[in-house]
Amino acid sequence: MSRCRVIYLTPTFQSYRLPVFEELARVWPRDFRVVALANPGAIEERRAIAAGAFARTLVAGDWIALSQRHHDGRGTPTGVLLAPGVLPALVRFRPKIVIVNNFSLWTICAMLAKSWGAKVLIFSEGTCHTERSVGAGRLAIRRWLARRASAFVVNGTMAREYVESLGVASDRIVEGGMGLDVDGVRRTSEATPDSVVDSLRRELRLVRPTLLTVCRLVRGKGITHLLTALAILQRKRIQTSLVVVGEGPERQVLEEQCRRDGLRDVHFVGRVPAERVPIYHRVADVFVLPTLQDNWSLAVAEAMASGLPIITSVYNGLGPDLVRDGENGFVVTPENVQEFARTIGIFADAPREKIAQMGERSRDLIMQYRPERVAAAYVKAVEIATR
Repeated sequence: MSRCRVIYLTPTFQSYRLPVFEELARVWPRDFRVVALANPGAIEERRAIAAGAFARTLVAGDWIALSQRHHDGRGTPTGVLLAPGVLPALVRFRPKIVIVNNFSLWTICAMLAKSWGAKVLIFSEGTCHTERSVGAGRLAIRRWLARRASAFVVNGTMAREYVESLGVASDRIVEGGMGLDVDGVRRTSEATPDSVVDSLRRELRLVRPTLLTVCRLVRGKGITHLLTALAILQRKRIQTSLVVVGEGPERQVLEEQCRRDGLRDVHFVGRVPAERVPIYHRVADVFVLPTLQDNWSLAVAEAMASGLPIITSVYNGLGPDLVRDGENGFVVTPENVQEFARTIGIFADAPREKIAQMGERSRDLIMQYRPERVAAAYVKAVEIATR
């Protein structure tokens, strides 16, 4: 491919994107640059913003949230992303290709690069479910942006369906926009000494099967439904343990639910640094995330890289692509707590060898989602845009 100055506009700078940016910098040496907010809110983003060897430009700005509906599972978040420095950066570098995340003021700015002949690619990760509450006005703007974009990169099946609903032809959409440092997660998990795992299991007094969830404790993650399902199993004298990694405003409510329902084997361990999460993968037998809406849950992908079977929800955008019912896990409707309890019960009855086989299948499936695959998706999208 001929040299093509490429700018990637990304307001958020999560650490899991770093390997992808590194791959893209290898594809387009000296021609790839990331433009991001200089003052991200999350601790891990602040750590990541200086990491990696690729070129970057940081601009002042902020995301002004108008709605938190994403966190309570009721719909699409609403906000305004202000960063006046984006436009000067585009004018200064005059890229031939602009990649931009989702639909925001940054996406509108990206379209201005078309005035000098640049092609605009949109990475869209929303699903028809997560974007269901977008109003008529915002939807009209998205359709306008979709018509002007040269190509799209999406996470998978559910994200593709949403972009197609905006009127985008299927041949302008490339799947593979989300990836994971699969090998890194696996190495961290496997490097944990058995003695550490055994000690943690004894400390928490865990029984098998041990379930693990890793998430921010907000209503939108559906943990209340998981606890209700466990209470159903406990009344049937089916034993399980649950380890909850994460903090959030719902923790006190969830702990009170455990006391009210007499749940004895639920352990809230609080926030754990990202690099230590794979240790908890080793402690667990099954990973559970009954989210009420997620575009593509990184926590599920990481658990798969550590070799865990998965129970997740129909509202998780990665479900159709990464969770094969009966092979490496199950997809449930979390509000149907009886069904949810029966699914957990499958693991309570299964031999440990069977659970391990399902975990290996998880690992096989996630191996396809390395950063190299994501970079290849962007390269293909650029080829679509420039042909």
